[in-house]
Amino acid sequence: RLENLGEKVVASPRVYGGVVYFTTYTPDSGGGGGGDPCAASTVRGVARLYAVDYKTGASVSDFSAVVEYDGDGNTVDLGKKDRVIAIGTAIPSAPVIAILEGGARIFIGVEGGIVSMPTIVTPDMYRYYWHQIF
Repeated sequence: RLENLGEKVVASPRVYGGVVYFTTYTPDSGGGGGGDPCAASTVRGVARLYAVDYKTGASVSDFSAVVEYDGDGNTVDLGKKDRVIAIGTAIPSAPVIAILEGGARIFIGVEGGIVSMPTIVTPDMYRYYWHQIF
């Protein structure tokens, strides 16, 4: 379940290295549409990128600076807020993963350009290269 009122997944997810990456958009409720989600608005919302474990949905990256606690009052290394990071104010594209010389990177189209960040590094990933001769 998404936590923010009106938040929707807006594009296809991508899986890489055991991590599911997907984008969402939450429209700003102050758009003056009278509660109509289809009404045109000049107010921007929030674009987000989620990165979660593909089997459990658990956090895989430290996206949040907020300290979180478990039920016993102990601090949690990767909490619920670490699953997501805000990346812009308009509807984002689907994540695109490119394997580059310096490692894999995620690219997401947002208003005004492209957001780029490294993928989550997983210890069990091995890269192989080959050269095909015809």
